[in-house]
Amino acid sequence: MNCFSFYGNSFIDYPNKISCVVFYNRCNFRCPFCHNGDLLDGKLEGFSEEQIIAKIEERKDFVEAVVISGGEPTIYDNIISFLRQIKNIGLKIKLDTNGYRYEVLYKIIAEKLVDYIAMDVKTSLDKYNLACGVGADIACIIRSIETIKKSNIEYEFRTTCVPLLITEEDVKQIKNLIGNSVYKLQNFSSNKVLDPVFSNVIPYNEEKMNEMRRL
Repeated sequence: MNCFSFYGNSFIDYPNKISCVVFYNRCNFRCPFCHNGDLLDGKLEGFSEEQIIAKIEERKDFVEAVVISGGEPTIYDNIISFLRQIKNIGLKIKLDTNGYRYEVLYKIIAEKLVDYIAMDVKTSLDKYNLACGVGADIACIIRSIETIKKSNIEYEFRTTCVPLLITEEDVKQIKNLIGNSVYKLQNFSSNKVLDPVFSNVIPYNEEKMNEMRRL
């Protein structure tokens, strides 16, 4: 199954580590502001699992970590075995996830298959379906947040601040949900979005972003 895209070197995707990045094609969300729309339907020509493992092996002497991103990695049945293979190579692993498949996330954490998790929290719970573009079971999001918070690994929560979907009040509600966890806010870009309506949305200016970060 050729479900992967690959980026050989990154200095920004794993905090303080040089990494390579594996992108799983397909996603269970349809966030209207998504900038990885070409990954969502799984139609991209990609690499097989064997090819990706070979690429990681080739780089193991000059990268410190592998970032597993997407799309959404946890929707694939092979995610557990894939992470085990990377662990056997001896590299750190960071998982980027939307947190919707909490039962998979729980298994990954229980087996200590990742060293860092970054979970996107799309917005406050009452707006979640608008932000993720599907009829989501909000209980799954809450369970994943609690599972990550109780883990003994490094983690962060992060939100893309999209006007219409994220206000200061939403940031406050998310912060109440995640407690004293590391929380990163990133600005929205109107370039290459899934829903053309959002190409006309003006991103927050830096002053507004800083106001929300100070919360």
